[in-house]
Amino acid sequence: MSDQQLLLRSSSEAPTYPKNTIRSNTSRHHLAGYFLKLNEHEKRLFCDDGKAGLNLFEYDENTNGPLCAKSENFEPQLTIE
Repeated sequence: MSDQQLLLRSSSEAPTYPKNTIRSNTSRHHLAGYFLKLNEHEKRLFCDDGKAGLNLFEYDENTNGPLCAKSENFEPQLTIE
């Protein structure tokens, strides 16, 4: 199976993440366990309104530390399809 075919299959199986991961070094048993945990905590981890609480961190050379950009600054650029 080609890389493109693997990617397409994995994408079509997105709801089964992380069990659909291509070339994972993690055993299928552990991936299935992670899948169950994500589903168990779904209401706490994911939101129904489609808006993510996203903060992007970038290294700031002037302060030698992280610089945080809050998601509301990126709202026009971020879309969920």
